[in-house]
Amino acid sequence: MKKVIVPFVREEAQYFCDKHHDKVCFSELKIISWWGSGYDLNGIEIHLCDRCLTEMYDLLYKKFKITRKEMEI
Repeated sequence: MKKVIVPFVREEAQYFCDKHHDKVCFSELKIISWWGSGYDLNGIEIHLCDRCLTEMYDLLYKKFKITRKEMEI
């Protein structure tokens, strides 16, 4: 969930967890399906606090054996 502090200034936005609306978050998960998929051009965008992010990492590992890694931005 995004809360705009000052309209039209991207740097002035704060993000809150989509599950715990009172917690500021610094993580975002996006899933986008491309053309040709049964979910053509659909997706989700989730903002996660650290607690929810840990739960998501655990779920992805249990279901898909995917582990987190350090990313370059």
